[in-house]
Amino acid sequence: MRRIGALLIGLFLVPAAALAQTSAVRVPEPGELSLMAMGLAVLGWAYHRRLRRGE
Repeated sequence: MRRIGALLIGLFLVPAAALAQTSAVRVPEPGELSLMAMGLAVLGWAYHRRLRRGE
């Protein structure tokens, strides 16, 4: 589970870091926003499953 969590965090942080480096003023494209939203949703789902299991 930790490997999957680390992979998902990496998949979320890489586009976020790329966005931060390009320009703080630039508006993100809808594809970039949906990718980050999906990453957050999957991380939340995985965290919720861990809480329900009692880990």
